[in-house]
Amino acid sequence: MEMERAVQASRQRQHPFSVETLDCTDRSLRRWMAVHLRTLLVTDRINAMFGGVFFTTFAADTVTLLCQAARVITSTRVDAISYSFIAVTVGLFGVYSTLLPVPMVLALEESDGLSPLVHILSALTKRGIGESSDASDYKQRLLQFELACRHHSCALSGAGIFYFSRRNLVGIWTFVLTFLLIANELLNADGQK
Repeated sequence: MEMERAVQASRQRQHPFSVETLDCTDRSLRRWMAVHLRTLLVTDRINAMFGGVFFTTFAADTVTLLCQAARVITSTRVDAISYSFIAVTVGLFGVYSTLLPVPMVLALEESDGLSPLVHILSALTKRGIGESSDASDYKQRLLQFELACRHHSCALSGAGIFYFSRRNLVGIWTFVLTFLLIANELLNADGQK
């Protein structure tokens, strides 16, 4: 939020930066850099301590979901209680495997959204400062922060094997649904012969 306000303020400013404005912007930049670094350190610690747990939990949920889906397809029992138990189990593990990583996905998307804002702020600041030698340190720090935001995001992973992202969640669900459709078609083809 604060970064977006700074970008808006820079867009509205038509005159070159004053020394006071540059000092205030420099303090804000240092604070943003410190917060970004602390966030990356916390993310790394979470990955180091819980990455295995994240991977094991997510893998167990996905395998359970696949097994229950296969059970629905291959079940010879036709009673309502059996189908309702399997449907509830599939639904429960499906929701759990989707809702567990949602905060992790949101953290990644927020972190990735910072880089374009810093780039816009950098471009607007360079335009406002011009070639002032007083601001060369500030421009260098801003460039370093822009590169840090671009190359280091707050990505939570499952033991470093995969990262929790929207793309991976959609991929898992696509895999499960494809498995269901293919298994259903194969079993129906065998039953018709």
